[in-house]
Amino acid sequence: MKVKKLSLIICLALLLYAFTACSKNEKTQTTEWESYSTTGFKVYKDGVFFTDNNTILHYFDASSKENVILCDKKDCQHSGSSCHGYIGSSRGYVVSGEHIYTLNSNDSFDTLIESNIDYTNHRETVSLGKALAEQGYYISADSFLVSGDYLYYLAQVTNFDTGDSYYGIYGINIKTGKETTIADRQKSSSDLNIVSVCGPEIIYFTSYLDEELSNQIYGLEQETIDWEQWNKKFKEIEEQRTYSVYRYNMETGETTVFYENKTTTLPLFANENSLYCMNYTIDETSYVADRYFTVDQKTQEEKAVTEDEYYKAFRGYTDSEKETITGGNEDLNIYFLTDSGYIGTRADKKVQTGENSYLITKQSYILIDKNNPQNEPFVFYTFEK
Repeated sequence: MKVKKLSLIICLALLLYAFTACSKNEKTQTTEWESYSTTGFKVYKDGVFFTDNNTILHYFDASSKENVILCDKKDCQHSGSSCHGYIGSSRGYVVSGEHIYTLNSNDSFDTLIESNIDYTNHRETVSLGKALAEQGYYISADSFLVSGDYLYYLAQVTNFDTGDSYYGIYGINIKTGKETTIADRQKSSSDLNIVSVCGPEIIYFTSYLDEELSNQIYGLEQETIDWEQWNKKFKEIEEQRTYSVYRYNMETGETTVFYENKTTTLPLFANENSLYCMNYTIDETSYVADRYFTVDQKTQEEKAVTEDEYYKAFRGYTDSEKETITGGNEDLNIYFLTDSGYIGTRADKKVQTGENSYLITKQSYILIDKNNPQNEPFVFYTFEK
C-alpha cells in the first residue's frame, strides 16, 4: 500500500466557521465570508447546529440553553435514518442565511437540497457537474460551501471509460443553474482548496510540487519505508511546495491575485477586509506557524500581524485568554465565542492507548459562561463510544 498524499485540508484543520459581513443587498440583508467548519459545529445566531452520534441534526440555543432535535416526525425515537432530522446519507451540511443545505447523491449526480432553518420543507435546487456528466465523467464532491445565491464545491472528476481523474473547484448560481469552472485539472485534492466564500466571490488556492519530488515521498510502498528517514525527506520536499491564492468573482469573471508561487505560505481564512495567512515550517509531518500576516482585500498589500491578532480575528480570543477561560484544564477545549458564551467540548472519559496517547470514549458538548467562566460548564449533549 502506497503512502497517501496528505490533504492540505489537514493543515487547515483548526479552521472554524469564520464569518463576517462582506456585502449587503437592497434589503440590507448581509452576505458573509464563510469557511469550512471542522469542529462539528455550525454557528447560527446565538447558538450552534451539530449532529449527534446517530447523525441526527440538533440546534443548541445558547441564550435559552435549549437543545432542539430538528425533527418534526410524531413519536420519533431519533435513532436512525427514519428520523426526519437524519442527515447521515448526505455528504454533509452547511448553514447559510436562513437555510440549511445538504448534498444528496444518486447514481449520476450530487444534488443540493435546500431546507428551512428548522430543517423542514426540503427542496431540490441544482445538480452538480451536469455538463461534465453528459461528457462521460463522474463527479464526486469532496466538500462544499454555500453563500448567498452561490454553491461552491471541490470535486474529483473521473472519466467513466479510462478511469483517469483530476480535481477541480466549481461554482453554481443556485437561482439560474449556471455552472462555472473556477480551477481544475489538478492531480490531487492537496493541490487546491477553497479558503472562504462570500456571495459571488470565492478565495481559493492552488499548490504545486514537482512530480519527481512528490514521488520520493508519496510513491513508496509503506512496508519498505524507514519512517525516521521518510519524515526528514517529507520536510525537505514539502517545504518546496508553492502556493498561489486568488479571488474569483462569479458575476464578473474577474480574478484577483493575492500572491503566487510562494513556498511555505498557507492562506487560512478571509473577512471583509483581509485574507489571513501563515508562513510555516514542518516538524515531522506537522505544519507549525512561524509568522502570520494579512493581505488587504482591496490593495493586496501584505502586513505582518501577531499570533494574538490572528486568533482574535479568527475566533474572538487569544491563546492566553483561552487558558484563562478553561483554567488550564486539558480536558476542556473551546472553539468559538457566541453572545452567551464559549462553545466547546469536555473529555469525560479517556482510555490510555500509549505512553503519550489516549482515546476519548465519553465526551460532552459544553457552553462556558463568558462573564463567569469559572462556573461549571453547561452540558448540552453527551455521547459515549
